[in-house]
Amino acid sequence: MNELNNGSSVKTDAMDSFADESLFKAFAEARSWEPGWMADLRKESWECYRTLPPSVSKDERWRFSPKARLSHSAFTPPSGKKDETASAIDSSVENLKEHGVTLGLFDEILLSNPSALESLSDLKGPNLGANNIHLLAQAFSEHGIVLHVPKGVTLEKPIMVRHLAPPEGRARFHRTIMILEEGASATLVETFNSPKNQGASLVCSATNIVAKTNSSANRILIQDLNRNSSFYQLDTKRAYRNARVRCCSLHLGSAQSRFENLAIAAEEGAEIDLLGLSVGKGTQLFDQRTRQLHLAPNGRSDLLYKNALMDQSKAIFSGIIKVEEPAQQTDAYQTNRNLLLSPEAEADSLPGLEILANEVKCSHGATIGEIDMEQLFYLLSRGISKASAKELLVNGFLDEVLQRLKNEVIADLLRKHLKENFSH
Repeated sequence: MNELNNGSSVKTDAMDSFADESLFKAFAEARSWEPGWMADLRKESWECYRTLPPSVSKDERWRFSPKARLSHSAFTPPSGKKDETASAIDSSVENLKEHGVTLGLFDEILLSNPSALESLSDLKGPNLGANNIHLLAQAFSEHGIVLHVPKGVTLEKPIMVRHLAPPEGRARFHRTIMILEEGASATLVETFNSPKNQGASLVCSATNIVAKTNSSANRILIQDLNRNSSFYQLDTKRAYRNARVRCCSLHLGSAQSRFENLAIAAEEGAEIDLLGLSVGKGTQLFDQRTRQLHLAPNGRSDLLYKNALMDQSKAIFSGIIKVEEPAQQTDAYQTNRNLLLSPEAEADSLPGLEILANEVKCSHGATIGEIDMEQLFYLLSRGISKASAKELLVNGFLDEVLQRLKNEVIADLLRKHLKENFSH
């Protein structure tokens, strides 16, 4: 495991219930039905978490971030008992068994087809700062989705999955595993919501996408938790020869979110598109860290993150494109744009390049700007209310991302969520 640390310092924070041995043992005992390799992975991950050294105050991976807001110490671990209401797959998906597709909730697959998850310990996290949370996801995960599409199979309809936040004061860890064999194609849409009238909770989505030769993987995440909760999105994507991966995240909810995204163009001709939209209200925080890693020639990656920020909301973007020496003829781009709709809104942007190859096309850019007052005045002069005018301008600002999805059904779904977000 790449997160293993040989240090001997054990966390002693009395508030950290995740390091409480009795709570971990109770969780493990409640899941005694799991295969031995899974129990070993959980224990190894938990022990590694307990021996992590204290965080460094000047860690560049947390630059500009009010890290204390993303603390998990106020929450308690899952109990390990079965929760029927946590996740649901849209029952209208086509009959997949006849095509040899494995699709199911994390626990269901672990029980009925554990061999489908035996590579779990090899699926690493993004390692962009929140290593402790990824270790907890490996130790305490009990929810999520497993999708394995065999060679040459194309799923025409998107697979829709809905996840609910845990009860107040609890943490819930999801693992999404999406593996596409050679020439396969699939789209996965996951939505995270909070039940009505629920208080603060912590949700983590730890995702691994593996796209093998000539496959096409599309994954959409919609985060619309209540504005008391904390959310971690820890994504790792790996694209092999001539594979195509396109991912988009829409963040509307939570009090604070940390999004770490590692995209690896592992073999020649791999292509990866990383898209992100966030709309901030009140004092919401969106902390975004990305890494586009090119290991082989003729790869392409393109990142476009847009944040629309109202009130006292804040966005932080820190991303790097790294091109290793063998990755000649790489095309890689990184763009972060921020629209401030209030004088108290705030955005920090740190794009970067690390190029070790000499025949590449790489660029990065960032903008932080305020709303165009002439456009706003024009809309107001046509009898449109100020709130509706701002909504129109924000939707126009974000629509570039939606167009890059190249799927009007999914784009319209995201537009619907954006409209609902403006109505409350």
